[in-house]
Order: sequence, then C-alpha cells, then structure tokens
Amino acid sequence: MAPASLSRPRDSFAFETAGLLASHPPASISPRIVETLKRYATHARGAFSEQTIRAIRSDTRIFFDWCGVSNITPLPATPEAVAGFVDAMAAEGKAPATIRRYIASIGHLHIAADLETPTHKQIVRLALSRHARQRGTEQAQALGATRRYIDLILHIPGSSLLMARDKALIATAYDTMARRSELVAIRKSDLQFNADGDAVIRIRRSKTDQEGEGTFRYVAPDTAALLKEWIARAGLGDGTGDAPLFRSVRKGGRQIGEGLSPYDVTRIIKRLAQQAGFAPDITARLSSHSPRIGATQDMEAYDISMAGIMLAAGWKSPTMVARYTRQQAAARSGAARLAQRQNRV
Repeated sequence: MAPASLSRPRDSFAFETAGLLASHPPASISPRIVETLKRYATHARGAFSEQTIRAIRSDTRIFFDWCGVSNITPLPATPEAVAGFVDAMAAEGKAPATIRRYIASIGHLHIAADLETPTHKQIVRLALSRHARQRGTEQAQALGATRRYIDLILHIPGSSLLMARDKALIATAYDTMARRSELVAIRKSDLQFNADGDAVIRIRRSKTDQEGEGTFRYVAPDTAALLKEWIARAGLGDGTGDAPLFRSVRKGGRQIGEGLSPYDVTRIIKRLAQQAGFAPDITARLSSHSPRIGATQDMEAYDISMAGIMLAAGWKSPTMVARYTRQQAAARSGAARLAQRQNRV
C-alpha cells in the first residue's frame, strides 16, 4: 500500500530530463528504484525530444496522481493496478489513443527503473481492447487547411509586423508540411533562397528523424516573398543565422522577442481564421496540424503520387496520407464512379 504522501500536490513528483528523474519521489518507491531512475536520466540526457519528455512527464504524473487517490503503489505497479487505471481513464472519457499513450509511458518508466513492465500483461491488453470496442479507435482529426483556406488567410488586410510574421508562418507551414515543433525550430540559416525566387528549408530534426539527419522542404516563390518581407521587417539580417526564424512580436508590435513555442502555432492559426471571418465551427476545428493535413489533401486532389506526398511531408509510410485523404478517397471510389457513369445527379 502507498502512504498518504502520494496524495501531495501534483508538482510534488517531478521528472527531469526525459521525464524520468524523481526529484521528490513518493515514500512508497524504494531508494534503489530512485537511484536507478537517476542513473537512467543521466544516460538518457539528450536522447529524447522535448515533446517526448513533456508527454512522459505529463502521463506519469497522471498515473501517480491516480495511484495516490486509489492508495496504490505506482512503482512497481501490478498489472491489475494498470488495468484499473485504464478503466478509470475510460470512465473519465479519455480517448483510446490517449490511454494507450499513458500505458506506453508507464511501461517506459518501469523499463527505466529496471523493473518488469506490467503493461504487456494480458489483463492490461484486455482492458485496452475493452475500452477500444466500447469507444472506437477513430481519433478526431483537425480540419485540413486546404489552399482555399490558406489564400483567405493570406488576403487578410493589414501590414503590421505581427501580420507579416503570421502570414509567413502559415504559408511556410503549408508549403513545408512541417509539424509545429519543426516550424518553431527552424533557424534563419536553415532557409536558402534560390535565384528562381523559390526557396528550400532544412528541417533539422523531426518526429521520424530523431537522429537529426535532416530533410529539405520546398518553399514556393509566393511564400518565399512573404519570408523575405518578414526577415527584412524583423531585422533578421546578417549575423542572425542561428536565431529562430519565427519570433514573438512584443507588445506594441514593433520589436521581436524570443522564438515561438509549439503551442503558439495553434493560437496563431485560430487567430488568423477569426480575422479572415471563418465560421466559429471551422475555427474550432483548426489546429497547428491543419496546414499539413490540407496540403496532403490538395496533393491527393491533384493526383500527386504517394511517394511525392510522403517525400514532401517527411513520412516514411503511407499510413498518414491514407488517413488524411480517406474522405476524398470515398468520393473517388468505385461507387462514386458508378454513380457518375449512371448520371445519378
């Protein structure tokens, strides 16, 4: 059984570096396990992306909080405890994909502590399957910001420094199909303008490229022009090569600040959608992923090959392409073609 110390405030248990160093561990966790986690955190330093660290930290805190309320020892956790956690999260309305992520983080934590992971046991798998059958595994997908949405945003009137940055950001997000973490990580030195008016941006590291080999993404001439305007007005000239390309605009709108965070990207897109006059239900469905989804859907509509779409977005499998374009695929299916040939209008 876990002592009452487990019910302390949420921040009483913090994981550092890869989310796995216990700075204030609950008393139920043995000193040996704590020391093992500390050694792991030392060796794991720099091995994980910031996004992975945040996810593991958040997931394990949720699990520890639940264990505290339930008076259950979290580390090592029993398979029965983890299965109970799955049922509890399902009762709270968590999506199957979210719960699967929680379980992966719990398993990661046990492996880091050199303990047998309970997450692979049959009782846990059955709990996950039970929840998936009851809820379904389909994830809510952000609305694709196809070119018609992007063009409406790029035609918003205004010439402020903030608007220059926002338009350059949204256009770059569409052309490069970059994830939000990739967008905010772009440095000025990663951008190379070409004599023909277009440009290339190097994505140094991505979700599918944790070793940092890097990929190169195309930027069309109209987007390149927006980037040039932003760089000139923001004063990102010579000597700023290592500076973030997209920076905050300070209050008053005349000076730039630090680099953006990944969370800023969704806020910017939603603000632009509101300024462009999008309906509230459209704005609500937009996210930082929307330009990536929209560009994929536009490419599929123009019959660009699967290989071409995967190369443009940095995907290594066609899974996400199929997911993003499944509604369009239905409209081009055999049933749709039959209806067209039968003139069923």
